[in-house]
This record gives sequence, C-alpha cells and structure tokens, in this order.
Amino acid sequence: MKKENQLPKFTYEDWSTGKIAIGGIQINDLGVPLIPFVNWQQIEADSLVQIKHQQKLIFLNTVEDRFDQMVSGIKKLYDTSSDKTAFIQLTLNDLDSLFKVKCNSTLHLRFLNRTFGMQEVRRIQNFYVEQILRGNRHYDFIQSPNQNSLTFRNPPIEVEAEIFFRCYQFIRNELGYSKLKLTLQEIALVCIYQDKIITRKNAAIILKDFEHR
Repeated sequence: MKKENQLPKFTYEDWSTGKIAIGGIQINDLGVPLIPFVNWQQIEADSLVQIKHQQKLIFLNTVEDRFDQMVSGIKKLYDTSSDKTAFIQLTLNDLDSLFKVKCNSTLHLRFLNRTFGMQEVRRIQNFYVEQILRGNRHYDFIQSPNQNSLTFRNPPIEVEAEIFFRCYQFIRNELGYSKLKLTLQEIALVCIYQDKIITRKNAAIILKDFEHR
C-alpha cells in the first residue's frame, strides 16, 4: 500500500523528455510553478544512474565543442596581436579575476569583453573551488536538452566556467610559459654556440630575433 505523503517517483524518460527538471522551484509572475522540479530522492534508482551518466556526457560534449571554438578565436587574436606578451598577460588577468576576485555587483572583463552578474560570478567561483580545485565533480546543474523552460541558462554557467579554466590553461601552457621556456633554452643554446656570456644585453638581442621569426 502506498504510504501517505510519499513522494512520487519519476523516471529517466520523465527527465529526458523535459517533463521534469532537477533542482529548486521556479515560478512565473502569477506564482504558478513553470514545470515540476524534483529532487534526487524522487527519481527511481535505475533512472538516477542513467540521468547522472547522461548529465556527464552532455557536460563533456558541450565543453569540448565550445572549447574548440573559443581556442580557435584565441589563436586568431594571438596571431594578429602586435604585442603577444601583453595579449597573454591581459587575457590571463581577466580569467584570473573571474575565478578569484570577490564580486558584489557585476564583473566586467575588459579584454574578454564580457560582463557577468554577481550570481554568475559566485557560481563560477564556487565551481572553480569545489569542482576544479577540490575535485568534487558532479553535473547536477545539467538539464535535459529537451527542457524548453526559459528557467535555464543554456549552457549552464558552470559549463562556461570549465571552458574558461581550460582556456586559461591553454593560454598559459601553450602560448605563454611553455614558449618562454623554449625561448630561454634558445638563448642558452645560441650563447653557447656563439661562445658568448649570457648577459642581459645578449639575451635581449636573441629574444628580439626570436620574436621576429
């Protein structure tokens, strides 16, 4: 016999078709719920595993696609920049601010030409601390692609947070520090080859030559 006040159970199909969403309650201007919001305790056990697996796939696929697009744009800007060192520094500063600077209003990233609301910044920073730094990975913020409610941001801001972090790593490792390491190696090799002492003046000459290759 069904117990009184027992919460109804929902399935993977309910979530996949957009019939339900997982999370808090969202209402319209008349105070009427937009769609049924449920918690994990209301999902059947087998369906819960399916949903979580699908959420992870959606997250990873979305991140990969959008990351490739963003990296392509970054490379074009980097290649056309007349001051590549400043380009790297300013872009990394913007991303670093997004992850770490306390925000009580909006946050505008000048070089990225993006403005984030206070709640967006807090969610990004929470994602950075909990999921990236501490490794507590989950994908509960991912809703079904068939969920048409205007309640949800598409993609979720957490997806953008992951993309921005990967872009930070790409700029730092592929465009920035790794290239600097190569440059220092070349300086040492050229000085040895030319039988020169590694002085500030000699390093500057070699760096200037390297930048124009």
